[in-house]
Amino acid sequence: MKSYAEKNIGLVTAHKLLDFSKCAWCFEKKYIDLIPDPTADDKDYFVLGQAFDDLVSEGQKEFEKKYEVVKRRGAETEKVQLTEGMSKTLDSMGKEFQENPLFHKQYKKKIFQCEISGLKLSGELDHFDEKERLIIDLKSCANIQNFDAYSYTFQMAFYQFLVEECTGVRCKARLNVVDKYAYFSRSRCYEFGEQTLFAERGRILRLLEQYKVASDTGIFLPTKDSETLESCPYYGLESHGRSKEIIYI
Repeated sequence: MKSYAEKNIGLVTAHKLLDFSKCAWCFEKKYIDLIPDPTADDKDYFVLGQAFDDLVSEGQKEFEKKYEVVKRRGAETEKVQLTEGMSKTLDSMGKEFQENPLFHKQYKKKIFQCEISGLKLSGELDHFDEKERLIIDLKSCANIQNFDAYSYTFQMAFYQFLVEECTGVRCKARLNVVDKYAYFSRSRCYEFGEQTLFAERGRILRLLEQYKVASDTGIFLPTKDSETLESCPYYGLESHGRSKEIIYI
């Protein structure tokens, strides 16, 4: 299975642009040099989140073609294996999703793409309601009480920009969030207004300009933010992130 970086070679997505804004050097290693992220976690947390997304967006029949429930995972199989515990959690998430009256129940993924200054922008939306001018994105999290909806403002603003470039329509966005709480799932609905998202437009355009310059010159400079450097998954590679000065006390 291809990684996110491999599937999006040559494309500018919201996630990639946000990574570029944090550290261009790290971005180059991950998305251009395709060096695997050594901290990438493909354990149950992410498997369950993807399974929930597939169940809602593709339906039960397609879901069953891709996943199977087993008592113990390990044997090689074409399907993604879910433990009985994961299956119960998924059932709880599905029940909560269906019972929340604020959520759209029918999803149809749609890909928007456009070209700006030689850059190919792309975004896969979980659902787009043309009548309501509404982007809908399904999210799952560990605990709804700790979910930070504001951290997704940039992603939704990027989608708004992309949709507007492709259709001429300015829209709002909504997050439908369900958690993977161990005992019962909970959910919340968050909506970003048109102006809230549009306020990010200047930042998006500046980042695209910076990304264009870096791509044309091949120069991807590391951030100067020490916290970001020291938490970089490529810490130590080519001495990246390692302090080069004495800290006097």
